Amino acid sequence: MFQSDSPLRDRLATTLEGTGLGVLLRDLAVVVAWVLVVSFGFRVFGLPTWLYYVVVFAGVVGYLLVSGPWTVRPDG
Repeated sequence: MFQSDSPLRDRLATTLEGTGLGVLLRDLAVVVAWVLVVSFGFRVFGLPTWLYYVVVFAGVVGYLLVSGPWTVRPDG
């Protein structure tokens, strides 16, 4: 487990580990970063919109396949 000198930081780390919120935040950050990078690239190079949607969808599905399933840990 994460150890620090701050009780608030310890409580936050415990909450993120115990609830799966950390995984959700990581997944959200990765997907948002992917969409931003692809959006920038398509805007710079002037590629068609239909291809943008295909690339974003394929990237999100690819990430979901690589990242593994979410699991619910029983308490205790």
